[in-house]
Amino acid sequence: MKAYEGNSSSISSDFEIEDGILIAYVGKAEKVVIPDRVTLIGVDAFYGCETLVEVTVPDGVTALGEGAFMGCEHLESITLPDSVTVIETGAFSCCESLTAIKVPRRVTEIGKRAFHYCKRLADVTLPDGVTRIGDSAFFGCESLVAIKIPDSVTVIDDNAFFGCKSLVAIAISDGVTEVGDRAFAHDGCLLAATLPDSLTALGEDVFWDCGGVTVFAEAERKPDGWDENWNPDNRPVVWGYRD
Repeated sequence: MKAYEGNSSSISSDFEIEDGILIAYVGKAEKVVIPDRVTLIGVDAFYGCETLVEVTVPDGVTALGEGAFMGCEHLESITLPDSVTVIETGAFSCCESLTAIKVPRRVTEIGKRAFHYCKRLADVTLPDGVTRIGDSAFFGCESLVAIKIPDSVTVIDDNAFFGCKSLVAIAISDGVTEVGDRAFAHDGCLLAATLPDSLTALGEDVFWDCGGVTVFAEAERKPDGWDENWNPDNRPVVWGYRD
């Protein structure tokens, strides 16, 4: 039995819409189908909707605003159309029941804290075309075991995968030039990390508290742009690695 009560599906009066922008959802349905006339899901539109379990976003929606689904702690499933190009800061932050997400193919940046503390998120598909994974984008995603970083990515920001305690291996794709501070810190199950030749800037404490990790670096020696404390726990490094 669920610890909340809600209607089985949404009705039109549940939505506050102005000029195509979904301002707020005021219903208590478990399954929500957003109306076709919506083109943008506004800031905090579904913030803290405790009854929400499943959402269908219609084709034509282009952006998910800041905090759009933040704190929807029972949200398990959401379908996003390829019309979406922007996922703003904290769009799904603290959606603790969300298990999978397929990011639409036209999205080029995963916003700051976009999936922050999505503790059950285990299946993430990032499209070719994403160039940046924002600050704390997947912070605290404790169930994430693996993720494929597309070749299009050039920047992985600070804390991007901090506290992904189930993550076993990470292969940073050729083309990534910058990895921020603590990007993979506190990933206790991490066993292997591959760093490409293209990586010219590496922040501090990137692999802090990753007790079993071995780093495979394509560079022959530490590049000048890598922070002196990038590997604070002195985990093993294989320099000049070639797959």
